[in-house]
Amino acid sequence: MYAKVFAQIYDGTLCTRGPWEALVTFQQFLVLADMDGVVDMTPAAIARRTTIPLEIIERGIGELVKPDHESRTPTEEGRRLVPLAEGRSWGWRVVNYAHYRELKREEDRREYHRQYWHKRKLKNSTDSTDSTETQHAQQNQPKQKQKQKQKQENIEATPLVVLPSAKRLPACPTDEIVSMYHAKLPMLPRVEVMNDGRKRSLSARWKQILAEPEFAKNEDPRSEGLGWFAWYFDHAAKSSFLTGKAKNWRADFDFLINPQKFVKVVEGHYHKEQA
Repeated sequence: MYAKVFAQIYDGTLCTRGPWEALVTFQQFLVLADMDGVVDMTPAAIARRTTIPLEIIERGIGELVKPDHESRTPTEEGRRLVPLAEGRSWGWRVVNYAHYRELKREEDRREYHRQYWHKRKLKNSTDSTDSTETQHAQQNQPKQKQKQKQKQENIEATPLVVLPSAKRLPACPTDEIVSMYHAKLPMLPRVEVMNDGRKRSLSARWKQILAEPEFAKNEDPRSEGLGWFAWYFDHAAKSSFLTGKAKNWRADFDFLINPQKFVKVVEGHYHKEQA
């Protein structure tokens, strides 16, 4: 059993003010909780399952069920745990568990795209190297034989690409994506004119994303695509370089939809200390 623990958990009052037993116990609840954030176990059972001493679990639960008016989330008066039923001495629900689950999904999605674009870049690099080596070898062959071999290699190397059908591939929602860009990246220059060049470039990025396997299987690719661009702009907003905080320069809409820059933004190249 395991669960992702995000760095932001160490910035809240649970870590900065509460006893360490509360933080340790809360981490165990994140691991043990079901899809609804429920841990229907006694403290003794939790202690046995996690091999953490019972007194630590009991003290941690005692702190986690208390109100915390300085918590960043006011739900349940800042409590981290609430009992499943009054008068029952065991069984709790993790407050705002859906939030932690969504954080995991966001992190997984970011990691998926980072890995995908990294593998794609390596593949393109390998293909380019192989092509160069093939060309050098062919220069020493008779022209006729070289042409025949090149023709055969072109046939064998041509990938079979299956794209979503025209019916399943929704048109690029240009206005919605531009509005999303303005809302999520207000520190960047606004798009005053959406000319044909920008429309073509954005449409190409839209089709590029929807051609991914994870979107091709989705029954509502339009909503999923918009969700992906929401993630993309949120991701860009976290870069000090792109937002002008690191240098006397900032990105703009054209930069973010440029095919080469697009890949680098997704892979996090501009999120390093020195871009």
